[in-house]
Amino acid sequence: MMDGNIRKTEASKRRIRRQLAAKAARDEAFGDKIRLVEEMGDEKVPKQSKSTKPTSLRTKQDSILLTAIRHTVDGEPRGREVVKDSDDQKQLDAEVDKLFVDPDRASSAFAELFPEGVPGPQVFFDRISDLQLRLGWGETAHRVTGLLLSLAAEKLPPLQGEALFRALAQVRSPLFFPFLDSLSILFSRRELRAEFAAEWFPSLLRRVGNDLASGGFWNALAAYCTKYPKNALQLLKRLSGTSDEQEISVASYVLGSLRCVDMEDATAADFRDFEALLSASSATVARAIFHRSWLRSAWCGKMRRADLELLTTRMTTGSAEEREQVFWLVCRSLLSPTISEDSLKFGWDWLQSHVSGDIAPVAKCNVVDFAAQLPSDKFRQAAELVLAVQPIAPEHKGIWKEIEHFLVKLLGGNLALFRQFIAELATRNGESWLKVLHEPGQFEWLLSEMQSKDVGSAIGELILAEQPKCRELGLFFFDKLNLTTLPTAVFEKVDERRVALAFYELQRSVIHGSAIARFLIFLIPLVERTSPALQDEFYNELVLQLKNYPGACKEQFALEAKRFPILQKAIDEVDTYFAELKNAYKSPINQISISGFDRSARLHSRRMTNEVSKGAEELSIFTKLVKKVVLLYGREWRTFHGGVLGESSGLKQISTSMEFPRMEFIDPEGMQLRRFHASARITELTLHTSRATE
Repeated sequence: MMDGNIRKTEASKRRIRRQLAAKAARDEAFGDKIRLVEEMGDEKVPKQSKSTKPTSLRTKQDSILLTAIRHTVDGEPRGREVVKDSDDQKQLDAEVDKLFVDPDRASSAFAELFPEGVPGPQVFFDRISDLQLRLGWGETAHRVTGLLLSLAAEKLPPLQGEALFRALAQVRSPLFFPFLDSLSILFSRRELRAEFAAEWFPSLLRRVGNDLASGGFWNALAAYCTKYPKNALQLLKRLSGTSDEQEISVASYVLGSLRCVDMEDATAADFRDFEALLSASSATVARAIFHRSWLRSAWCGKMRRADLELLTTRMTTGSAEEREQVFWLVCRSLLSPTISEDSLKFGWDWLQSHVSGDIAPVAKCNVVDFAAQLPSDKFRQAAELVLAVQPIAPEHKGIWKEIEHFLVKLLGGNLALFRQFIAELATRNGESWLKVLHEPGQFEWLLSEMQSKDVGSAIGELILAEQPKCRELGLFFFDKLNLTTLPTAVFEKVDERRVALAFYELQRSVIHGSAIARFLIFLIPLVERTSPALQDEFYNELVLQLKNYPGACKEQFALEAKRFPILQKAIDEVDTYFAELKNAYKSPINQISISGFDRSARLHSRRMTNEVSKGAEELSIFTKLVKKVVLLYGREWRTFHGGVLGESSGLKQISTSMEFPRMEFIDPEGMQLRRFHASARITELTLHTSRATE
């Protein structure tokens, strides 16, 4: 109720603002404008109250439901009128209970909402949606909606009632989905012909599509099978010869539900015969319905170990599609809280013996999705399954999304296992993982969660790992998480070879200048314990990075220069270098130009600007939210909307900047040779270790 009053006030103020704008356009008297402003000031916005007492707009004797119905019919501003867990909610629940036991009272409420009788589908469903919003879109609203649907069907001839239900699939989102939660109530009061149900249920499922809010639909279908098993069996027979995916899904769910339902003897015998017919059939559709139906039966607690053994044997020796789908069936069945212990054990044993990197991508996705849904006491088994399906190609983004989901869950539940898992994942498939990580928008959820966790030890262990991809991954996380240091406990007993491997890996990695500076600073105490040759290389790297990133690196080095004199020495040397470079730039010889150089420089600059602009437009979220308009001239803009020309506004500049590596442009060959040298030293250090081990 209070939300409705606020909306009324806001609507009134919008009306007054439009009047003010009209008077301003006509240049009417200033006094008239002042009067309108005073009217706006006199309208007070009522505060929303969390009181559980009935609102002052309705006396205690008024029916909450009938009041909401009258507001709906009168077109009052829409808003929730009943607060959850309030006294009003309790009174509303009591009123709705009376409707279900008193048909006359229910018919009276229906007549209040539809005084003209059952209207056309659009008006009918829109009005019920309005009422649902006022009642809160909760269980009570679902019960009222289901009752209204059944009453409408009673008041219409059978074919017209079915036509009304058929129009439900045309209700616009998001108003469509609350109706699904009310269908169970409808089926408790109203029987649908099998012929119509065979058409209607698949049409609703098509309307649901891939939306996750499909629980109401499946619950309604289960309620229909429980209440009318004979009709459901006829529906199943009608859909058993289809090739439509939605019809197959409905048929398999009906078959699985009927296994869990108590039926009359004649119906049960008919069902067993038809189930045996589907089981023995060689038709692809019949086999799909039979196989997929067992998932519903597993969640009803009706799948035995023998059933699961038979299914896995049939499907693993069947078509390629069945060999993929068997992983989906086993994984989903194992998530059932009602599956028997022997079936659970067999399912786990089967998965662990059949999951490998050679299974199809669809099967891998089902396995990883299953692992991400397991509880914390199954984290280790889940991690083994995810590792077993490696490698996963970078283009399979859906599987990597599921891996991210699992990593976030593992990070929050078992940090020690998370450290082991990312190291093993980097070892088995680090190249693909890094490719995905470097793509825009990937693994942002994981990176965000890692910011608030103590993952320094995990990253340090990655950087010190023997495998190159582990070290590269560790440096990537060091950069993305903006770490300034790493736990000393991980590095205190590290020998010179490991320090050298980390240093050379840094030389051939592509990370931001500030991250390079932070990691070099962290390495200083470790490098001081190494050979003079490595110390010389390390100092040369400090100087090179100061030339490469004179902004970010110098800023980081200057902060630690007092603690590490080697940093100040490098800064002084590079300051001298830039001073001499500035003098050379001012030299008269620099005024001598090479033919065509200036033009080529302009073209190169223009091409680079265009490429940067194009990349920014493709990756920026702002360019996806707003429309781009190119001005032909001038520095101001205005809009023309609704016949009114708006005020002019000046252009505003929004910019960001980043530091490019200078040496990659000045001396690309030298930087490439540096990376070749780093790779050669890594190979040499790795081979030396291999020979020593042998």
